[in-house]
Amino acid sequence: MKLLHQRLTRASGMGGVLVVGLVLTWWTVQRRGSEMRADLLRQAQLVAQALDVECLQTFTGTPSDLQRSEYLVVKGQLALTREAIPRCRGIHLIGRASAAAGDARQQETPGSGSVWKLRCCI
Repeated sequence: MKLLHQRLTRASGMGGVLVVGLVLTWWTVQRRGSEMRADLLRQAQLVAQALDVECLQTFTGTPSDLQRSEYLVVKGQLALTREAIPRCRGIHLIGRASAAAGDARQQETPGSGSVWKLRCCI
């Protein structure tokens, strides 16, 4: 009987340690996820502030945009911003016309009320 009591005590102690470990792991993952989302939001806001929105609205989404001086300015702004963000491999400017999405180099024509999205590859 004493042996059974010792085994149950040991098993419940190990179960308690396991539960505490799982709860701490879950809490750490949740906290780190929140920190990463906040950091990503800060980076996206920095990128958005670095771009001239009025200039973006003049793009048609055709290959002729690649020859415009405004395109080169935006490209330079994105390159500088990418260098300022640690661990960022690239920043993509994505325009959306109706349901189709593509970046400024593709042959899609955004409407006058086009929505631009930024994506930072980390």
